[in-house]
Amino acid sequence: SFAMSNVQVHCSLALHIGRPLPTIDSDARFYSRTMKEHGEEFMLACLLPVWQYALNLMGKSDDPAVLIGDALKEEDIAKYPKKGMLKTWMAVYQMWLAYYFDHLELCCKLFSEVRDLETKTRAGYIVWRHALIEGLVCFRLAQKTKKRNWKRRGMKIMEKIKKWVEKGNVNCIHILYLFEAEMAALEGKADKAKQKYGDALSLSSKIGFIHDKALIMERTGDFYFKVESDKYWPSHYLGLARRFYNIWGAKAKADALVKKYPSIFQDCGALAVARSVDRRASY
Repeated sequence: SFAMSNVQVHCSLALHIGRPLPTIDSDARFYSRTMKEHGEEFMLACLLPVWQYALNLMGKSDDPAVLIGDALKEEDIAKYPKKGMLKTWMAVYQMWLAYYFDHLELCCKLFSEVRDLETKTRAGYIVWRHALIEGLVCFRLAQKTKKRNWKRRGMKIMEKIKKWVEKGNVNCIHILYLFEAEMAALEGKADKAKQKYGDALSLSSKIGFIHDKALIMERTGDFYFKVESDKYWPSHYLGLARRFYNIWGAKAKADALVKKYPSIFQDCGALAVARSVDRRASY
């Protein structure tokens, strides 16, 4: 049991630090068989959402935004208890997928299911990883709905991240910069937003979290897409986001970017954007 617990933590941590998704798929596939052979049903139940999350991002599911597929089937979900840590983890990974694939309404519905994550997993790495997605959901909803409650909620999460940074959590510094950029963009402070996005990009490159680098590139590109009439900077950052998502192995997410920004990728030509990005990539 202890060995299988370590295996589950290995796969989960590999996902959170941005290891290549195909590697996680390979490891989870192998160890899931081992867990079944040894009757480790609980650890298998913990592993399946992690594995399915990776498969969805890779494009190996019918709907990348829904946490169901070859690894985690509906009959598996039916076996999960209605309450408890397993159910919370399921909701967390589902919320992350919903964010990545722009299902913000689904994110709203899942807030109540993940609210006890921090109390149940106080020192877990999944807590600060979830704070990243939860904060971004709040800032995007604040921008979309113009409702102050989402802005206040985003600020509350940002303050929590700031306290973690002050206590020495170096893994959260780039997240704090990103949130400060999102807040500045929300308040119409374009110059400050550009500076903070740049700080977040620079630091994410130094720490080597390729999945966060891709995400920050995407948010930066989206910001420039909305404030700049010229396509140079949006195509630069969104092109880099697509490139790094593909390097990570998140083909479904990379493809979703092309569909979301047709004027950047389709009208200009995805190949031309990719070549341009390769010429001027500096991160």
